[in-house]
Amino acid sequence: MQRVGFCVCYLSRLGCFAFLCLGSCSSKPELPIRVIYEIESASQAVIVHVENQSSRGMWVSVEFTNARHGLSHRSKLFIPGRGREALGWHDGWNFERGECVQLTNEGFRQKRVCLD
Repeated sequence: MQRVGFCVCYLSRLGCFAFLCLGSCSSKPELPIRVIYEIESASQAVIVHVENQSSRGMWVSVEFTNARHGLSHRSKLFIPGRGREALGWHDGWNFERGECVQLTNEGFRQKRVCLD
């Protein structure tokens, strides 16, 4: 379990009567998505592969951010079980060093990966 901040349960004789979270306590599992950066040999363009490591297909919200240029792009992507999707210049986004990809699915903790 990833724990950021802290959670408090106020106890009484009847059990827990109030639950307060400061920060965020997450009991959600890790997102079973692997992110791989690859440099295409012919064009030297960076391609991002998003790979679903589970056997079930899932929808993932994907957000690309480039802080240097103040740009971001969001989209939803369906990745089949054990499947892989490629993202890059052919989707209208040229990846550069320092950019980040954030992946979210409501059943899992979000994942953020940055290109160094």
